Amino acid sequence: MFRTLVYLVACQWWNRVLSQVRRLRQPKYLAAAAAGLAYFYWFFLRNMFLGPPGVSPFRAAGAERGIEWAALWEVAGALGVAAMVVAAWLFPRKRAALDFSEAEVAFLFPAPVGRRTLVHYKVLRGQLGILLGAVLMMLMSARSTTGPVWVRLLGWWTLIAALELHRLGAAFARTRLLDRGMTTGRRRLWVLGTALVVAAGFFAWVWRAQVMPTAGDWASMESMAAYAGRVSDSGPLYWLLLPFRVMVRPLVAGSGGAFAAAIVPAWAVLGVLYGWVIRSTVAFEEASVERAALRARAQAAVRSGNWQLLEGLRPRRDPFRLAPLGLPEIGFLWKNLIVAGSTFSVRFWVSLGVGLVVAAMAMKGAMRGSAGPPMLGMLLLVSAVLSLVVGPQVATFDLRQSFGTLEVLKTLPVPGWRLVLGEVAASWVVLTVVQWFLLVLAAVLGGRVPGWAERGWLAAGLGVGLALVIPGLNLLSLLIHNGAALLFPGWTRFGAGPSHGFEAMGRNLLMMVGVIVSMALALAVPGLAGAAVFFVTRGVLPFAVVAPLGALLALGLMLVEAYAGLRMLGDRFERMDISTELAAGGS
Repeated sequence: MFRTLVYLVACQWWNRVLSQVRRLRQPKYLAAAAAGLAYFYWFFLRNMFLGPPGVSPFRAAGAERGIEWAALWEVAGALGVAAMVVAAWLFPRKRAALDFSEAEVAFLFPAPVGRRTLVHYKVLRGQLGILLGAVLMMLMSARSTTGPVWVRLLGWWTLIAALELHRLGAAFARTRLLDRGMTTGRRRLWVLGTALVVAAGFFAWVWRAQVMPTAGDWASMESMAAYAGRVSDSGPLYWLLLPFRVMVRPLVAGSGGAFAAAIVPAWAVLGVLYGWVIRSTVAFEEASVERAALRARAQAAVRSGNWQLLEGLRPRRDPFRLAPLGLPEIGFLWKNLIVAGSTFSVRFWVSLGVGLVVAAMAMKGAMRGSAGPPMLGMLLLVSAVLSLVVGPQVATFDLRQSFGTLEVLKTLPVPGWRLVLGEVAASWVVLTVVQWFLLVLAAVLGGRVPGWAERGWLAAGLGVGLALVIPGLNLLSLLIHNGAALLFPGWTRFGAGPSHGFEAMGRNLLMMVGVIVSMALALAVPGLAGAAVFFVTRGVLPFAVVAPLGALLALGLMLVEAYAGLRMLGDRFERMDISTELAAGGS
């Protein structure tokens, strides 16, 4: 039976590769795959095989600063792995369920196959994804790790496979605890309590052993690395992190001999995890069948365009009361705010803001003269600026998620440009409000920066100017992203889940280049106009007035451009052939 399952897995892998290759017969997929391969070669393979030795900062540090840098990376990686292990016990709530398709459930579950064989099949089937993940991590870390290529690849495969086995074992253990009457809340309480006891014991040891960092330990990167090495190699921290350091150590091995000495204990841990998973199987069939059915319903809902109305989702509260009569844009705003979910709710962001302010106040009271609040404020300011670029790609509750219901949208008695405006309104409003919120928090927490009082008017002018241009920037960016979905539907996946491979990488790369070029062209005139106002009036008016004045003019011009873009996209929407466009998007 095991040979049959191996044959089934091999056929699945082969059919997946064939389906991806056959797609390259279409020019749009071939162009995207070529762009993805070029990007992959330029940023990964070229540096790996053609780059001169010694260009890596990590390699230079390892050669010039000593072996303590490798130990520092090992400890940092061990802490990250430990956090993933704790999260596997803390956050999941449901019973153990292996990921099977409906066809696999219908074929394997009624067959004379034991649970251990099904677990073996699941572990074997997941090796392709683990191997691809190991290759990707190897390439991404090629310039920051040492050792031959095969050392990095085998080290990453060992670590990712161990994390996956621990995830399965933790799921089985959680299910066994649920069967014995332990609720999710009690389990989380036990995990958090254990973590707090361990943390308290560690800090008590640090305080008693008097290994607190001194000014000399913070003098340079070398001294910081040496201090971290001393702390991590002595006392209880060494024993707490030892299993995780064993798994990370092959990744920092600088030679074949060091790797051979490090991989043996890592594989021993991997074998223990494998035996734990195989011997602790529980009744997962019912939950697996439920997951397979839920995924099938999700795929059917995506194909029909009703992905946001899936059964099993918790009912969501209306963002505001919708009047029976009113502007159609308000109706689209109301609908898409419901789609946005709790992540973009007012309660979530107010709670986050209160938590950040309380944390900053506690930090200030515990450590006099601490730079924590100003640094936190600067981090929020940087986050607000970065969200101008990342936000329109994340906040997709607009026309990009409504493409499956184009037949319904086309029948509405609403002009095309007003329909497009209504669809992007929710993403526009949410992004703008969140970014304004981050700016206000940054101003509150950064008020203790040295010299802030003397440069208060300067900072206020810059803050007000940035707040004024944010709505225009968000609207233009969202119109460009939604316009790309309307103009090139064959390159846009409308709610069908993530895509993978060189073709998806190239498609995303080409779309990103197009968005950047379009955004640069759209901001040319508003940027030049705002700069002209600044240089003309800076000698007459104070800076606190000059910056908002230039930003206000730029905002007005951006809104004019947005209106022109809305009219163009509205005409495009009205002239679309629904059957042709949906066939292109789903091919």
